[in-house]
Amino acid sequence: SLTIDQTINGNRWVNLGSFILSENEISYVTISTIGTTGTISVDSIRIVNIEDGVIPIDEWDFDFSSSSSKNLISGTLIGYSQIHMNKLYLNLVNPSTGTGMISSILNTYFISKTIEVWVKLNSLTSYGNIFTIRKNSGIYDGIGFGQNSKSQWFITSNSIGRKFQISSFDETITNEFIHIAVVYDLDGSITFFRQGSQIGNSFQADTVITFSNNEAYVVFGSENSIENQFLGIICNAKVYGYALSPEEIYYSYKTNSKCSNNNNNN
Repeated sequence: SLTIDQTINGNRWVNLGSFILSENEISYVTISTIGTTGTISVDSIRIVNIEDGVIPIDEWDFDFSSSSSKNLISGTLIGYSQIHMNKLYLNLVNPSTGTGMISSILNTYFISKTIEVWVKLNSLTSYGNIFTIRKNSGIYDGIGFGQNSKSQWFITSNSIGRKFQISSFDETITNEFIHIAVVYDLDGSITFFRQGSQIGNSFQADTVITFSNNEAYVVFGSENSIENQFLGIICNAKVYGYALSPEEIYYSYKTNSKCSNNNNNN
């Protein structure tokens, strides 16, 4: 059983997890007042077949355009980054400009979130932010590589309390796209996934960041010359407005035919 305090969730969908339902058994959901101090109400329950896919807030597949593929949010290329063969290339030619891409504002609201990216490293000495979601105030969360230690992934942030090194795993692959996902849950836990599998234990953030309507935007690479300049290629990226389950992460990893090793052209 699960206990959810919906008074702190702002009338949003809350992911209760993934379950195997047998066609030979009756499955049901029970709503109970056990452990509460008053009346409870439930507006609706949504059951999603994982095999139907999970729906992101937005997605970037770089189909000859810097705009997002779902909501057509425009993007601006920075420095010497370029879109080529349906991928975003982060190339450092002039370090004074930075290299990356910045999206326009996402018209959405969320606290828990999942971000995922398919990325190819130029080398194991590449370092910097790869994919971040940000506010204009300078607050951001995201995925990085090699920032404190070469060959290691990083859950990056503007705050030390939400920044964690994946010290239990050393990357060895540079010749193919790697699927990376980070899940930020309502309780402040942050979980790192590589190639559809969780790496290490979840981390505990000191704060949980709320992204309000017309406040969030995403950055691929760096948005200025001050940040470390990551070098690599991004094939696909997504932002979800809730914490994906491990099963949903694995399904997303297994079903991206564009970025898989079978379709891994530069």
